[in-house]
Amino acid sequence: MTTTPPTPDGQDAEAPEQRKGRYCGWTGKERYDHGSLKLRAALTKLARDPDPAARAAGARFSDEAAEFMWELAARADGQTASSKRAGATAARMLAHLGPKLDELRAAQEARRRS
Repeated sequence: MTTTPPTPDGQDAEAPEQRKGRYCGWTGKERYDHGSLKLRAALTKLARDPDPAARAAGARFSDEAAEFMWELAARADGQTASSKRAGATAARMLAHLGPKLDELRAAQEARRRS
């Protein structure tokens, strides 16, 4: 069985069984959906609050949640097989094309100087 990247406490987590099918979902989906609904409701209440401090806190929470979600999405996408393949392909292409690009940049710089 493969393991996922280490958890925040440094322990390896065992990978769940591979899911198949169109509506298979993912581990923790129900908990995520419930938390998302609760967060949206709380942020809506804060946005409508007459207290400016509460509205400011809601804006901070919203920004923090959005940043956290983008970070998690990027980390999760980076673990997919397709992303790993694309990264490997890009690295191979860069290794092959990098020296040629350096030559072109050097030639371009030489033309600018002359």
